[in-house]
Amino acid sequence: MAIGDVGDHGGPIIERAQLFIRLRGAGWLTGPFKSSDALTAFEATVASPYLSSLVQYRGVRRTKIIDFQLDPTDMGALGPDPRKFVAGNVFLIPDADIQKVVADMANSQPQPLQDDKNFIFMVVISQDPIPIVPEQSNASGYHQSFITDDKRTLHYAVLLNQSSNELDHTWHYLPGVFSHELVESCTDPAPPVVSCSRTVMKSAI
Repeated sequence: MAIGDVGDHGGPIIERAQLFIRLRGAGWLTGPFKSSDALTAFEATVASPYLSSLVQYRGVRRTKIIDFQLDPTDMGALGPDPRKFVAGNVFLIPDADIQKVVADMANSQPQPLQDDKNFIFMVVISQDPIPIVPEQSNASGYHQSFITDDKRTLHYAVLLNQSSNELDHTWHYLPGVFSHELVESCTDPAPPVVSCSRTVMKSAI
């Protein structure tokens, strides 16, 4: 789609996003960018003037972070890089495994969450070597939705980080992917296939 063709075509939006974040991976303990850094970065992004521009999309309001949890268990299994960028192994994480984490996030609240169009579940994975989702192999982040066995629709986003990256790099990289996927989750919560490229990121605004 050319830039001139971008517009509001009346599809579903998430007007008052409530964000549930789950950090996964040992990299949050072993890498230089810690879970506390992630929370600082995400809270600052949500409070920034950048996200206030979402009001142009039929009144999308500022996102509220509802829950923030750390699980330092690595996800996936080591295997060859499907992109053939890395000579050694990478962590391969099926999207189905991420959906299980999302379902657990929804079910592990004090009161299991019902179907609510304003909920976004975000899984932020930090591991070394680099984590890759084979279904989204060129993506540093993506967002999707799925229907659970009990007929709830859960909207989710995924951010992928290599924990061994230098601190300055991650401070620039991860908030950018976070803001990109959050904006697109609010303005296009149920895409057929949407991802944030590892090499090119463009704002949805």
